[in-house]
Amino acid sequence: MANPQHATLVANTPTTLTFDVDADLIEILNVDGAAEVWATVDGSTPAVGGNGSWLLPAAVGSIELRPPGTGTAPTTVKLISTGTPRVSVGVLR
Repeated sequence: MANPQHATLVANTPTTLTFDVDADLIEILNVDGAAEVWATVDGSTPAVGGNGSWLLPAAVGSIELRPPGTGTAPTTVKLISTGTPRVSVGVLR
């Protein structure tokens, strides 16, 4: 799949983005800050306010996450929000 990938999240619905590489570092950008974004990069499904899910606040900003080293592709990023924020997700290396 393309790098980076862009999406508008659907409220309370998990979104999965897949990259055809074994990524060492992923950047997730909350493009418009319209709502909080919860994310995982370990294959699990994130939950709003859930333990094990990374939080991007309802503000324009980004977070860099290291997926667990599996040595194989693909790398999967899963996102969820209670709103409809726009996100941009990319493999940095």
